[in-house]
Amino acid sequence: MAISTTGMVDYTQGKGKTVIKTIILQGNSMNPAMGLGVEEEVKLTGKVPDITAVDCTLQGGKPSDSVATGDDTFVDLDVTNTYVTLHKEYDTYDFDAKVTKLAKKQGTRSDDDAYLAELVELTAMQLTQENDKMLWLGDTTGAGNLALFDGFVKEIKAGSPIKTGSAAVKLDSSNAVAEVEKVVNKMVDSLPAFLSIKTRLFMSPEGFFNYRRALEKQNVAVDKNTKEQDANIDSIQIPGTNVWATSVAGLAGSNELILTRPENIKPITDLVSEDTKITLEYLVEGRKYRLLAVYKLGAKVARVNECVIAAV
Repeated sequence: MAISTTGMVDYTQGKGKTVIKTIILQGNSMNPAMGLGVEEEVKLTGKVPDITAVDCTLQGGKPSDSVATGDDTFVDLDVTNTYVTLHKEYDTYDFDAKVTKLAKKQGTRSDDDAYLAELVELTAMQLTQENDKMLWLGDTTGAGNLALFDGFVKEIKAGSPIKTGSAAVKLDSSNAVAEVEKVVNKMVDSLPAFLSIKTRLFMSPEGFFNYRRALEKQNVAVDKNTKEQDANIDSIQIPGTNVWATSVAGLAGSNELILTRPENIKPITDLVSEDTKITLEYLVEGRKYRLLAVYKLGAKVARVNECVIAAV
């Protein structure tokens, strides 16, 4: 089919919410396979329930003799979302040419599918990469995109995480296995309730790459599931454990190692409000196309005290 910039403009008027939702949920940290506790319907501030505690009080004897002990397994977490806006303007001729090239890649498909695919390709790579960085490394005392809100790493470090006793270092072929073992062993000592459940040790893509190569150089057996999905691997089960070493795009360039239950890490967003959408319009006076993507994003760690990090 022949698609046009005019058609794309019209499409965003009616399907702008669909487009932004598709783009945001493509992010590494939003991927359901990662297992993070994504909250999708939070306004600027609000509360979300967390029911993932692993401890409770049980009593023997007659039920009539039992005493209520309270319940900390259902906790309301205070969460905050921040408006994020992508504002771009394209020269008419350049934009028309770009749309034409992208259309050739789409092949034959319905109008809606083609317009959605083009808008995703125009913006998703940039937005999802930046969103992941903000979610993990955001710091309002910093600069640029990372200053929009505080991310998971800052929140964990500002609380009371379990520390290994040694600073995080860049993983390479000579130290990767030993550094990962420090974090895992600390979890074994401090969070024994986690031994029988799946947890993730989050690290940078570079760190993950070097850790996996170091394991293979030591001839450590790699589990069957990892071998089967080897074509596009971003996690690997640490031998002899229920811990999965996991590559996180948002930690790129960072030495951080963070081990916890994945649902303890909560990306916060709002994909239902009317002001959360993407629009494309033609500016007659400037002969330009303006693309405006508006959404909300935030980060929350449910229980910082259940995070093990490489730190002194």
